[in-house]
Amino acid sequence: MSVQTNADTAADTNNLDWSSPEEQKHVEMVLGLYDEVFNKRDVDAADKFFTGNFRQHNPLYGVGVTGIKGFTKEFWHSTFPDLNINVEVAFAQNDRVLTFTTWTGTEARTGRELRVLVSEIYRFWNGKIAEHWDVLEYTELEPFGIVRPKQWQPSSPLDRGGTPAQQENLRRILTYLEEVPIQDLSLAHKYISPDFEQFEPLVIEEGLEGFKACFSGFKPFAPDLAVAPDNIVCGTNYAGAIWNSYGHYPETGDKFIMPTCDLYRVKDGMFVKHWGLVDYTDIVALLGFNPKKYLKEQRDQKLAEQAGA
Repeated sequence: MSVQTNADTAADTNNLDWSSPEEQKHVEMVLGLYDEVFNKRDVDAADKFFTGNFRQHNPLYGVGVTGIKGFTKEFWHSTFPDLNINVEVAFAQNDRVLTFTTWTGTEARTGRELRVLVSEIYRFWNGKIAEHWDVLEYTELEPFGIVRPKQWQPSSPLDRGGTPAQQENLRRILTYLEEVPIQDLSLAHKYISPDFEQFEPLVIEEGLEGFKACFSGFKPFAPDLAVAPDNIVCGTNYAGAIWNSYGHYPETGDKFIMPTCDLYRVKDGMFVKHWGLVDYTDIVALLGFNPKKYLKEQRDQKLAEQAGA
C-alpha cells in the first residue's frame, strides 16, 4: 500500500503524516502490515515487517513475530473471518509511528458484530518494526473471550528530536498536561479550539464546552484523576500518546488505571480534533458500568431533547 505524495517536505494526506522520506517509509510499512497480514489474511507475510529480535509489549500476542502470527490466525482470523482494520490516523516521529484504527468484523460462530478502537506505537530499526505498544477497548473484546492482560506495558523515553514542528508539538502536549488537569479546566482555551472536533461526536460533544463537560463528568468517581506522560509521539500536524490515566474511587479508596490513547490534530498552535479511546476494564469492575456507554446515553438523551424542543 503506498501513498502518492511529495516526501521531500512534510506531508499530511488523508490523516497520514510524516516529515521525511524515512518517516514516510515507516508509515507505509505499518499500513502494509495492516493490509497484508490482517485484512488480506496473509499471516506469513508478517516475517518481512519485523526484526528478528522484535519486542512485543502486549502479552496476548506472545513472543516475537511467531506470537503475532499465531494469535492473529488463531483468534482474529478464526473468530472474525471478515476482519477489517480501517486506519483513521497514522503519523511518524523519527523511528516511531503512532496509529489510531477501527477494527470491525462478524463473529463466525454467533454473527455478533465487533467494533473495537485500537491505538498502537511501532518503533523501527533498520527499516523494520523492532518494538510494539498498544491500547484497545478490552471491554469490547470481553464478549469474545479476551480479557485485558495483567502485565502493564512499559513507558518509553521522550523523543525530543525531529523537526521544529515536531518539537513544538511535544512542548505543547507536555504543557497542556501541566496546565489543564481534570481538577481545573480554566486554561483549556489555551489549547482546545472553540470548534474542537471529536472522532466520536455521539459519545463526546464537540467544541471546547463539550471537552470541558466530558472531563467534568469524571470528577464524581475520579476527583484525583491524573495522566502519566508516557509513550508520546509528535508528528508535523499531530500529537498523541498511549498513556495511563489513574486515580482513586473516593467512596472506597480503590485505585484504578485506565490505559488511554489521546491523539490531537494541531493547527495554528491549537488542538482542533481529537481521536481517543479508553480501556474502562477497571471502572467496569469497580462501578459496574461502562462510562463510554453512559456518555453516549447522555449524549443521545440531550440530542433527543434538542430535537423535540
